[in-house]
Amino acid sequence: MRPCAPPQRRWAPGTQCITKCEHTRPKPGELAFRKGDVVTILEACESKSWYRAKHHASGQEGLLAAGALREREALSADPKLSLMPWFHGKISGQEAVQQLQPPEDGLFLVRESVRHPGDYVLCVSFGRDVIHYRVLHRDGHLTIDEAACFCNLMDMVEHYSKDKGAICTRLVKPRRKQGTRSAEEELAKAGWLLNLQHLTLGAQIGEGEFGAVLQGEYLGQKVAVKNIKCDVTAQAFLDETAVMTKMQHKNLVRLLGVILHQGLYIVMEHVSKKFSSKSDVWSFGVLLWEVFSYGRAPYPKMSLKEVSEAVEKGYRMEPPEGCPGPVHALMGSCWEAEPARRPPFRKLAEKLARELRSAGASAPTGGQDADGSTSPRDQEP
Repeated sequence: MRPCAPPQRRWAPGTQCITKCEHTRPKPGELAFRKGDVVTILEACESKSWYRAKHHASGQEGLLAAGALREREALSADPKLSLMPWFHGKISGQEAVQQLQPPEDGLFLVRESVRHPGDYVLCVSFGRDVIHYRVLHRDGHLTIDEAACFCNLMDMVEHYSKDKGAICTRLVKPRRKQGTRSAEEELAKAGWLLNLQHLTLGAQIGEGEFGAVLQGEYLGQKVAVKNIKCDVTAQAFLDETAVMTKMQHKNLVRLLGVILHQGLYIVMEHVSKKFSSKSDVWSFGVLLWEVFSYGRAPYPKMSLKEVSEAVEKGYRMEPPEGCPGPVHALMGSCWEAEPARRPPFRKLAEKLARELRSAGASAPTGGQDADGSTSPRDQEP
């Protein structure tokens, strides 16, 4: 086997790496792999250009050239990282037309419908025009023509990227919202984006407030898969996933990677009796802290290693400035060391609603403008 490129650095045992090329006909003692496979370094050989490593999927061990590897990077928790970089929020039809210039068949974006709060508009460049399709809510799903229904916007965009169906042309190129970065591209670059074709889903083994946990196999390895279909929730879990890419420890359930399909699939090694809604309750406590701190990163000024060690020793975050005492107490109940002592989501919702009422919280009201028609094909000037 010849190295794909000169090695960049030396890696210590335990380092996870991504293969940069394919080697399917190994010599005796060498490791077989395909491009994008994940391996763990076991030891460096006397020759500085070779390592002995273990293949994550096959479990096989063998030699491979250092030049065939790049280190698997941790994903940074970045507010600019988006699962839906093509979603522009509440902009008018005219603004959408301006964004989709110059004309290019299949160039698209999705925006909120301001005339019909709660609905969306898919805007597609075709010929010299921009066609606006109103996306309706029907029985908990999204649809343009009521023939094809989708769980969420990501599912819809994925579908029309493969088949134009009821719209003018297949979605080819997303127009990113300024300032956003594609989570899909960053996950692939860092080595955490897995291939849907290699995943086989089985029975449901758990269910949390944010989604179901399914048993499955990925390249023959037994896995547990958390499926999150809500757009907003999936985006929130992206931050949690970023943290998990940095926390690799023998006592922690290991993240294998992420699949973007009909929402977000978080693929983890399967460990019996490790998954329950109580894990989601802990995550909700962290989310609550982030909300009341106005988006600050949790566990400020602490490295991930320090966080892991401190939490094991009983450390819990202090309340954000201005956070009501009862809300911080609610966070603390989510972070009970014993999962059985954490409250169910029903109780959390009741207590949080009660606290918000006592604080005089009120629901926001929506606005309107003349940005589209009521028909599924929402053509605007």
